[in-house]
Amino acid sequence: MTKRSFVGAATVVVLAVSLGGCGSAPPPLPTDDRAHLRPAADLGPDVMYRQELVVRRGGRERRLAVALQKRGDSLLLLALTPLGTRAFSIELVGRDVRFVDYTGGRVDAPFPPRAVVLDVERTLAPWLAATAEAVLADGWHEGVRDGERVRERWQAGRLYERRFVRVDRDPPGEVSIAFEGGAAPLTAPPVTRLHNGRLGYDLEVRTLERRALSD
Repeated sequence: MTKRSFVGAATVVVLAVSLGGCGSAPPPLPTDDRAHLRPAADLGPDVMYRQELVVRRGGRERRLAVALQKRGDSLLLLALTPLGTRAFSIELVGRDVRFVDYTGGRVDAPFPPRAVVLDVERTLAPWLAATAEAVLADGWHEGVRDGERVRERWQAGRLYERRFVRVDRDPPGEVSIAFEGGAAPLTAPPVTRLHNGRLGYDLEVRTLERRALSD
């Protein structure tokens, strides 16, 4: 993976449905354009994750190996084929999202790569804490940010749940994220489960490796 590579978390497997799936693909997902992208710098120090993803939607299940890298103002998701070669990448630089297909057109993208970036930020960025390193008191906390009402459940310095609902209810539905065993600040737990009630899919992310990056 190059120095400026990036990978996204939750929705990535749906993008790769044509790489190893059978049967017809589910219909394209609606967009979530009212949600706001945040700069990659909000995710804290530079880091790389190696992850396995499972996406479930409409009775279909897809698995994918990815690398997710945050470096400076860039967030990069790199997805791999079953043979270990590059399938596609999604990169956030500033507020621009860039998608690259390395398979010669065999990647079917039924919804915008921007949705992938949104899921990564909802999972890893701080929302109610003042800084990326801060922890909140035990119990539920609630606030409004970027047009979304956010609720978080903390216990013993770890984040266990996070929920997002649009203040204007458009699009309707809740995005909920459960962190198995709790997530420490700036660290993805071994297992994260995301349900996107707006776009109609579930994601399971298993983090196999976390490596801090330095120049």
